[in-house]
Amino acid sequence: MVYKSLLIDPHFGHPNLFGAWREIKRYAHRIDADAWSNKGVSFGLLGKFERAVECFETAIRIDASNAPAWYNKGMTQKVLRRNDEAETALARARELGYQE
Repeated sequence: MVYKSLLIDPHFGHPNLFGAWREIKRYAHRIDADAWSNKGVSFGLLGKFERAVECFETAIRIDASNAPAWYNKGMTQKVLRRNDEAETALARARELGYQE
């Protein structure tokens, strides 16, 4: 699944991910749950797992039925060895219909 929020205009003017996020930071209140979830995935890929969890939690606050955000939060919690929190998040993702 490709989220529209991941598609960055090539004329945006930022050659890197962090530059793009800094640029849109002032618009963060407008970004939907999928965008926050995608941002969490980006931080996870960069090894910034604490930041990733924060993004997934923001996505969940915006849309508590966002199964991919719950799943990604759970998997990231596993990386951080927070097994109880991970299992809770993964169980919620499954309740919402997420299939691995």
